[in-house]
Amino acid sequence: IFVHAESGGEIIAQDDQTPQYGALPTWGWFPGELVITTHQLTLPSEGLTLDTIGVGLYSWPSLERLPVAVDGTPQLDNRVLLPNIQP
Repeated sequence: IFVHAESGGEIIAQDDQTPQYGALPTWGWFPGELVITTHQLTLPSEGLTLDTIGVGLYSWPSLERLPVAVDGTPQLDNRVLLPNIQP
């Protein structure tokens, strides 16, 4: 799973982790199962404004992003953008 914090289209912080720090790999998921995992980002203290957080999955070891659809619409960058970002 990747989580990217962006300012002006540039990544200013990121966290890449396996689900639940490896305790629950995707091959063990069941259809419809809700998997909760936590990510922590450390933002720069000055000069940048957080405007976007993007979240998605990628395949290891190729690092190819897995397809993402929002309301049935495929996303070109294969990530979900989280709305109303407030640091």
